[in-house]
Amino acid sequence: MFDTPILVLGFNRPDLFADLLENLRDISPTNIYIAVDGPREGNKEDAANVEETISSIELIDWSCNIKILKRNSNLGCGRAVSSAISWVMETESKVIILEDDIRPNKSFFEFCSKALTHFEDDERIMTIGGHSLIELPNQTDKFRLSMYPEIWGWATWKRSWEHYEFSLQNLPKINFRKLLSIYGGNFVLAFQCSMNFRKMRSHMIDTWDYQLLYSSFFHNKFHVLPNMNLTKNVGFNSQATHTKYLPVPSPARKEIVDLNFKNHAYISNDYEKLTRRHLQHQIFTSLKSHIIQRIKALVKRRIPIK
Repeated sequence: MFDTPILVLGFNRPDLFADLLENLRDISPTNIYIAVDGPREGNKEDAANVEETISSIELIDWSCNIKILKRNSNLGCGRAVSSAISWVMETESKVIILEDDIRPNKSFFEFCSKALTHFEDDERIMTIGGHSLIELPNQTDKFRLSMYPEIWGWATWKRSWEHYEFSLQNLPKINFRKLLSIYGGNFVLAFQCSMNFRKMRSHMIDTWDYQLLYSSFFHNKFHVLPNMNLTKNVGFNSQATHTKYLPVPSPARKEIVDLNFKNHAYISNDYEKLTRRHLQHQIFTSLKSHIIQRIKALVKRRIPIK
């Protein structure tokens, strides 16, 4: 029996949503929250897919408590996700969060549940992540601390979520010098982060995770991550809101053996350096994919199809 609350987030991808629910059957959680964003105005395909997503909830046929938040209109990625987490935190002190395109292994749930308990009173820790961008060979430790949160399957506490602010309007700006320090002197990462924060303040992008990153940096928080990867994202396609381009490959998922949190939590400089290198590689890979797609679109416009 798995009793840590789980929030499942869906929208207009019923196949992915249903597959995630089937994935949950392996642990048969007893406390499930489901939040589904509403269809975009005038989009009949959205309306049909949202209804099919809601219907998929019937796949949950094991004994459990289910609470459903169904939006009648579309809030968009940012508001839909952040308000759903706030909704859960009205009645829970902690929660595991899974978007419809995340596929966790069994160790993910054990890792999150045990970490949520072990670090519950440690105010330094803001989130628990299940995804690891990198993996060091011959690593005996099961987990580490990081300045960079991972949200492809993650968990947090109500005490941490109280630091979250969607609009960022009431938080002072983080200067570029601090961002440069946080990213170990990496100008590319600091510059992109600064631009993303500026876009968020100007309402130029619709998301929720940059605000989490901002709150983490502003309040000097850390994140507990596994030293092996426990999740994968299967949602990279044209239907995705943000993950339209294939990422730099992450390590294959592995199960954790003999997991415990008795050892001292520490920041691994080697992991942090490799993480920054991976993040920079991802920026250039996404930029390259975007440029290629734009060129293809321009060529298609100029060359008539016979």
